[in-house]
Amino acid sequence: MKAFIINVRQARQRREHMTRVMAATGIDFEFSPAITPADRPLHYFSALDNWIFLLETGRHRPRDSEIACYASHLLLWKKCRELNEPIAVLEDDIEPAAEFAAVFGSLALLIRQFGFIRLDAPAAAPNYFSKLVPNDAQPMLVRQAKGLQILHPAFPSLGTGAYALSPAAADRLIYASKKFRCPVDNFLRRTWVHQQPIYYIAPVAFKSAAVSADSQLSDRTANQPGSVVIRKIRRLPKRPYRLWARYASRRESARVRAQLTAD
Repeated sequence: MKAFIINVRQARQRREHMTRVMAATGIDFEFSPAITPADRPLHYFSALDNWIFLLETGRHRPRDSEIACYASHLLLWKKCRELNEPIAVLEDDIEPAAEFAAVFGSLALLIRQFGFIRLDAPAAAPNYFSKLVPNDAQPMLVRQAKGLQILHPAFPSLGTGAYALSPAAADRLIYASKKFRCPVDNFLRRTWVHQQPIYYIAPVAFKSAAVSADSQLSDRTANQPGSVVIRKIRRLPKRPYRLWARYASRRESARVRAQLTAD
């Protein structure tokens, strides 16, 4: 399975880091030039859905870096469909974990069965009212063989650092990405929209690396304009939406698990 690494051309330290660590693995890889804000990334989508973006993030407008990041992943989903074979998609701030060889060696067969498998550790991010309803369902063990586990989470977490996908999964994600509605990691966890189940593998194949922060892909640190009161008012529509999203996510998770049990 070939790996494609998203890298901003100006981020030379990250490129050098990924060249060094990936060359040591012996797998086939190439760099995919990242879309940047200067590339007018909204042109990769038919429209901008401000309402869903507001509900997902509490902000009225996305940053150009968020749209560019999504477009960079979208281009690789299209590449997967064009090649008609599974690929691994990596961002440039990771490195192989201790169990990389065992995981990646089994990935070609696993991805054809499961479609989308995250290769890094799940991010510890709250998922739709998790603070109010803390008893989330536990991940379901779907398959266990040769020391590897495939897990299906009740609520996919945020993050797009490393994953593998099949052409069929790429088709589903591309079809649901006609409009820009939210950052790409938010989009992936909206499984009730794209209907591509998200799976995790354990142990993980990749982990975060200590590299420079000279990338334009994930700048979400800017403060929202306005006072604290105004920001809280803007977030009010998120509350009923997140309750709905939690219900929709659980319903989709139950559908997938019922199908897995039946199979």
